[in-house]
Amino acid sequence: MKTINFSKLALLLLCGSFLLFTSCGKSEIEDMINKEQKQQQEQQEAEKKKKEQEQADAEKKKKEQEQADAEKKKKEQEQADAEKKKKEQEQADAEKKKKEQEQADAEKKKQQEEAEKKKAQEEAEKQKQLEKQKEEQRKKEEAAKKQKEAEEAAKRKQQQEEAARRQKQQQEEAARKKKEQEEAARRKQEELKRKQQQEEAARRQKQQQEEAARRQKQKEAEEAARKKKEQEEAAKKLTLSSSTLTLKPIVTKNVTIGNGVAPYTVVPEDRTKAAVKVYNDKNEFAVTGLNKGKTKIRVTDAKGKTGVVEVTVE
Repeated sequence: MKTINFSKLALLLLCGSFLLFTSCGKSEIEDMINKEQKQQQEQQEAEKKKKEQEQADAEKKKKEQEQADAEKKKKEQEQADAEKKKKEQEQADAEKKKKEQEQADAEKKKQQEEAEKKKAQEEAEKQKQLEKQKEEQRKKEEAAKKQKEAEEAAKRKQQQEEAARRQKQQQEEAARKKKEQEEAARRKQEELKRKQQQEEAARRQKQQQEEAARRQKQKEAEEAARKKKEQEEAAKKLTLSSSTLTLKPIVTKNVTIGNGVAPYTVVPEDRTKAAVKVYNDKNEFAVTGLNKGKTKIRVTDAKGKTGVVEVTVE
C-alpha cells in the first residue's frame, strides 16, 4: 500500500490555516481533506489491482511454461519411443533377413546335393549309352563293310555300263553339236539379215521422222508468219463497235472507235445512201440513213489505221 503524501498534506494544512485566518469555513477544509484522501484511496486501489493483475499474469505465464514443458517432455518421450520402436524393427528385420539367408543357404546346399546326385546318375546313364553306341557302331561298321563290298561290285558293273553309255552319248553329242553348229550358222545368217532389215527400217523411220519434223517446223514457221501477218494487219485495223449497220432512212446510229487516235477521217463510198458526222473528242462517229441501198464507210485515224463499216438502209 502506498504511503500518505506528506507534502500534499502539509500544503492542505497550510491552506487550512490560511483559510482559517481569512474567515474560511471549516466545512470547506474538510471537503478538501476528504477529496485528497479519496484520491489517495483510489490510487492505492489502482495499484492493488495492477499488482493483482501482474500476479495473475505471472501465474498464467507459469502455467503456460509448465504446459510447454509438459508438451516438450511428451514429444521427447514420443521421439524416444519411436527410436526404440525403430531399433526393435531394425533388429527384427535383421533377424528375419538372417533367417531367410540361412533358409536360402540350406536350399542352395540341398539343390547342389541334388544336382550332384543327378549329375552322377546322368554320367552313369551316359556311360551306359556310350557302351551301347559303341556296340551299335561296331555292328553298323560290319554291315557297312558288307554293303560297301556289294556296292563296289555293283559300281564296277555300273561303271562298265556307264562307259558304254558315255561312248554312245559322245557320239550322239558330236552329232548334236554338228547339227547345232549348222543351226547356229543358219540363225546367225538370218540374224544378220534381220539386223540389216532393222537397220534399213530404222534408217527409213529416221528419214521419215526428220521429214515429218522438217514439215512440222515449216508448218510452224508458216503458221507463225501467218499469225504475225494477221497481227500486223490487225494492228493496222481499227476496232469498231459495229462492223455492220442496218438503218432506216433518217435514223442515226453511233459507232465507237476502240483503238484509234483522233482526228479521224470517215468517208462513205456512196454519199446518197448514208451521211456521217465525226466526234473526235469521243472517239466515235454517227451514221444517218438517207436512201435505201448498201454502201461502205471507210474510217482512218491519225496513224493510218483503217476500218470499214457495211451499212444497209432499208
